[in-house]
Amino acid sequence: MTNLQKLLQLAGEPLGPPFDSCSAAEAPAAVRPLLGLRNGFSALERSLQVLPVGRPRSAAIVADAWNSPAGWRGAYGSLLPDMFLFAQNALGWQFGVSDHGFCAVDPETAAVESMGMTLDEWANALVQRLEHFTRFGLVHAWQAELGPIPDGFLLTARLPVVRGGNYRTDNFLLVDAFTSMRMRAATANSVRHTGDGEHVGLDRRRFRIAFSRREHTCDCRAQGYADGTWLGHH
Repeated sequence: MTNLQKLLQLAGEPLGPPFDSCSAAEAPAAVRPLLGLRNGFSALERSLQVLPVGRPRSAAIVADAWNSPAGWRGAYGSLLPDMFLFAQNALGWQFGVSDHGFCAVDPETAAVESMGMTLDEWANALVQRLEHFTRFGLVHAWQAELGPIPDGFLLTARLPVVRGGNYRTDNFLLVDAFTSMRMRAATANSVRHTGDGEHVGLDRRRFRIAFSRREHTCDCRAQGYADGTWLGHH
């Protein structure tokens, strides 16, 4: 059994339509074998999501919209290398593929970690370092305490880990995925310009954040993004 087959044993139902020649045109050749077996799926209690191509069967994020330069990717500027993002974990770590192979991208720093040159090597790296790449322990604990993570949302740190935050459940809340990634881009850009050790405050005039009573979901109506500790205090 290949590593990819092992991963698919943990996967849920397909999130997209049957994979065909039209769908194939929307994804690089390197990931078509995965999408051909299952066109998008969630696994490990939603701690991993492979993005479908084509019209989704639910409110799942599709690869085409997620990779659009007009979306959140533009907020990273030159920090994010040119690659096709085909999967992510529940905290917004991205999994991508390019001519240089498969990799993971930390959304708070845009740091790239190699995961091999083939799809099976990617699956092997994922399975061998499951907690590192999926944060399954945190995702499981958060949902056990606060309920399921809905489609289209990411767990987002109130205080980014790169700014001294931790991986406890009380440091994370739900944010719309596209907004969440723009926030991480602000953090990544601030790290680039100020260094890891410096604390950068929040300019509250640049956006508004409304918290629900449970204080674990927020409605972010952005007017722009500050640099790092957007959810540290409220």
